[in-house]
Amino acid sequence: YIFGVMCGDGCLIKSMARLEIAKDEEFIREFVNCFEKVYGLKYKYFYYKPKNTFVAQISSMIIAEDLIKFSSFKTKTWTVPKIIMDSKDEKIIGAFLRGFYDSEGSASRCAITASSINKKGLKEVAILLEKLGIKTTFKPQQNGNYYTLSIFRKQRFSIFIASWNGDIIYG
Repeated sequence: YIFGVMCGDGCLIKSMARLEIAKDEEFIREFVNCFEKVYGLKYKYFYYKPKNTFVAQISSMIIAEDLIKFSSFKTKTWTVPKIIMDSKDEKIIGAFLRGFYDSEGSASRCAITASSINKKGLKEVAILLEKLGIKTTFKPQQNGNYYTLSIFRKQRFSIFIASWNGDIIYG
């Protein structure tokens, strides 16, 4: 879940992992809880009134260095960590996808979509979805400035949601 969020909305620098999100306190609470479960330390988030956002700052060089071992998590160059790409465990893949779609996803009556300026990273997400039996459509948007990954058809929705059920594996 942490890796998925970091690929989506997370920010990682040498001494800190950070997430700033508008209006979704439940999402930021889940992100902080995952860090507690993985690293054993309790972290807090706060409301930042000038921007009307919630912010979580995990100020730890040790944790930042641990995360960087798996991917850079930079907006234009993030990649799905190899440990996730190589996994055959649907719970691990589902936890990553849940974090990524909590960050970058949206749903309508006819589609579940995720958008990114990172073409390579989004194609890796499509590969993970394919491992779960979920077919996707990948399209460039606005003259190739960003890309959209879409899931259509009701039966694919149920597979997607089912991948989130069960025990979520943190890490």
